[in-house]
Amino acid sequence: MSQEHYGAYDAATVAIQRINDQTGLGKLGFQSLKYYGAGRSLEIVQDGGIGSNMPSNTTYGLDTDNLTMRYHPERNFDKIGRSMMPINQDAVVQYIGFMGELTMTNPLFQWKLTDSNPAA
Repeated sequence: MSQEHYGAYDAATVAIQRINDQTGLGKLGFQSLKYYGAGRSLEIVQDGGIGSNMPSNTTYGLDTDNLTMRYHPERNFDKIGRSMMPINQDAVVQYIGFMGELTMTNPLFQWKLTDSNPAA
């Protein structure tokens, strides 16, 4: 969520029971709230920080159960080449390689919410 949407959600949940997440994304340092309703639970996370590309007045809904990381079996953090030792350090350097892509199997539950009139 953008800062504006997160603030609106935060203000809307003041009068009801608000659930702060201390286990999932909250444990990783993200500002996170939890939504329980309609038989599902959602992580509500504010995007922010230095270099954030989140557009204002925008929320993205991601169904992470349908996202899969597919990797090449020969480049799944495997060693590339031989190990080397720098002449000025007492250490060994080893290159590793990764090649993969994030794929989506069901786009039905991925969504984007934008405000047509942010002033309202």
